Amino acid sequence: MNLTTVHISRSAPGCRLQCLRNQAKIRHRITLSETERRVFRKHKKILVSKWAEMHRYVTMSVLPGRWKNEVTPYMAGVMDASFFPSVQTIIICKPPQWGGTEGVLTCLGYAIDRDPDHSLHLS
Repeated sequence: MNLTTVHISRSAPGCRLQCLRNQAKIRHRITLSETERRVFRKHKKILVSKWAEMHRYVTMSVLPGRWKNEVTPYMAGVMDASFFPSVQTIIICKPPQWGGTEGVLTCLGYAIDRDPDHSLHLS
């Protein structure tokens, strides 16, 4: 069984006056179940296009169901590039009904699931 130690600062909000006077360290032991540890585990980095094929479902489409990069192969590169560290801006010049909205929604889903600290700016 793995135990995690959480250190609470004496200057933490809500810390009572008795805590401030106490010179001993305050320690709490928290035991996490396997399921809880799995939630906090860092995910392996994968391309957005691969993530989409594993996790993305399209509902409001002519072809509902699992996302398939073979249906819109031109979107895979755009989605993958959106998370490259060297890329700051992506401009898409596209015709209507091209799949741009679904590509952006896929990038948002990826950011929420795999890379929540990534700054994704949409404008």
